[in-house]
Amino acid sequence: ETLFLAHEGHRMVGCLFARPEVDFVYIGKVAVLPEMAYAGIGSAMINAAFTYAKELGMSALELETRVELTENHTFFARFGLFYRSFFERFCTFTITHIT
Repeated sequence: ETLFLAHEGHRMVGCLFARPEVDFVYIGKVAVLPEMAYAGIGSAMINAAFTYAKELGMSALELETRVELTENHTFFARFGLFYRSFFERFCTFTITHIT
């Protein structure tokens, strides 16, 4: 698993974990400090995950988020991630054909 950290000076303001699977990179634990929301940090980390997947020769990125976190669904959809399945309280989002 690879950890991506976002820093502002010496302060950590965001993180994302990326784990290569057989044919996709799973991303999890995406977090940004609340006071840094809407500063582009989450977008930068998602884009870093896309680059990481591409470097590994993977053609898909996948993540899960809780059903009730609809703001997260909207955020991830901006990157082409689409709702694929639902299991209990989690939605799975996938993007394929990373270019």
